[in-house]
Amino acid sequence: MKRGALRVLLLVSGLAAPSRGQDIDTVMFRESAAVAKRFTIIDQIGDPKERRAFLKLYAAHDPPKRCKLAEEFVLAYPQSWLLAQAYEIAAKAAIDLDDYAAALQFGTQSLRLFPENPLLLVPFANVQAQL
Repeated sequence: MKRGALRVLLLVSGLAAPSRGQDIDTVMFRESAAVAKRFTIIDQIGDPKERRAFLKLYAAHDPPKRCKLAEEFVLAYPQSWLLAQAYEIAAKAAIDLDDYAAALQFGTQSLRLFPENPLLLVPFANVQAQL
């Protein structure tokens, strides 16, 4: 009886050990023991120009520049799956510039595409309340 229980314990522990295939579920992939490459959702953008434009927009900190880059992104890539994020950036930049009409316009567009965005809903509601 002890021998059978020991075999079952060894079998279960062997199956529970992490396997190489589980690495696919993680964000990091090991290229070598010392170097790891990170993958983000931005890596899913197929068009390199679109990727660069979005990264440039995302990295901008000056509200007028962010608003301008967001408008350019929306016009250049009207079929992008990142439109909700671009409109959100434009809306928040417009709020920072006290341009509430533009903030409402951009915010409405963003929320049409991503209605459950809590990071935009609160500032959007504040703008609506102020107006």
